[in-house]
Amino acid sequence: MGCEEFEFEGFLDLLKSVRERLKQVQSIKCWRLFHEADILGVDSLEMLKIFSLLENKLGFFLRSQEEHSEAVNIFASCDADCDGCLNLDEFQAFVQKVRAKLLTLRRREEVQIAKKFDLEPEILHEFRSNLPFLWKIFERYSFNKPDQGVRKEDLLPYMVDIGLAPSNTEEPQCLPLIDIITEFARPYTKFPALLDIMQKGRLAVRASLEEDLTASFRYYDRDGSGQLSMQEIYGILEEFGMLPRSKAEQQEVGLVIEQLDRDGSGAFDLFEFHDFFQMMIEQGRLTERKNEHEAAISLNFSEENFAYLRRTWMSLKPRMDGTVTQMNLAHSLVHLLQLLNPGGLSSDEPVRNYMRSVQQAPDIAINFVGFLNTVRHVMASAEEEVDDAKGDRGEKKKTASYTS
Repeated sequence: MGCEEFEFEGFLDLLKSVRERLKQVQSIKCWRLFHEADILGVDSLEMLKIFSLLENKLGFFLRSQEEHSEAVNIFASCDADCDGCLNLDEFQAFVQKVRAKLLTLRRREEVQIAKKFDLEPEILHEFRSNLPFLWKIFERYSFNKPDQGVRKEDLLPYMVDIGLAPSNTEEPQCLPLIDIITEFARPYTKFPALLDIMQKGRLAVRASLEEDLTASFRYYDRDGSGQLSMQEIYGILEEFGMLPRSKAEQQEVGLVIEQLDRDGSGAFDLFEFHDFFQMMIEQGRLTERKNEHEAAISLNFSEENFAYLRRTWMSLKPRMDGTVTQMNLAHSLVHLLQLLNPGGLSSDEPVRNYMRSVQQAPDIAINFVGFLNTVRHVMASAEEEVDDAKGDRGEKKKTASYTS
């Protein structure tokens, strides 16, 4: 528009122009995605495909039940003939409305959290878009006592679940985070202080990576331009074993690039590259942690249960490949089951059975999802034994009744 400064009316014109331009860009993208997904050529897509495009292609991840419900309501309002499918025009309208609703919901929640804790501008700038997610995980690790805060020993598991820390303490990037927690955390850390610790932790991790990343940047910047193209960056990702292996991971890389390529040049300078690499690491971890959380929910573990499970898993000190041995798990199983069932299991026999099986193959490796399944299996076996015992008692009573 040729302006460097705007009066308020000119600013409103700018907003209008930006909205129109975004609408044009989004329409083109929606058209392409719609026709790629419309494999049968019927000019309509059902709800499951629409929601898959929304999250996996457009990056509008539904973070809560409220967001999911709003998206379902918007789908219904756009489905003019109520056939459970959307045509292209309806799909474009759906995407625009969902985008606006999600932004409104998230800005509202972000503002509420920022006001509640009177967050410093610097902290707010760094964490604003993630505040609802960070607060949700904070509630998980405060065990429904957010005013009390998160215990010092739970700060590292918290950082694991948000993707900031690796899931095993042997990785070099874990050491600066442990040092920051040791130096700055209190016995209980409240939410604003935790954000401050996270900020310090990010800076410490970045400093630990800086030498290697700068060397890689200089090596791949063969023309000495001070910038790397996406092709060169993919070469570095390959060097570090971080190339995306699936369409979902490719989408994650694209979203990170969109966030950091501020000038739209398609190239990164040294500082953008450092930010990119750190965000890629965190995003990759976060995807794994979300998959683990979904596995726990599918096994009917509560949020509080999941925090105990993560804390226990971290105490087992997983190896670099993210596994522990069966024997290592067995040593902590009784204490963990006491945390998950404060009243105690109805039967101890499943625990003894597991201990006997472990002795036959103590060195079998188990990852976190395997750990979840093992714990649930032992708990379910205990419940089944109690049910069987009740059934036997019932049969005996019937037999006695018939006899009399």
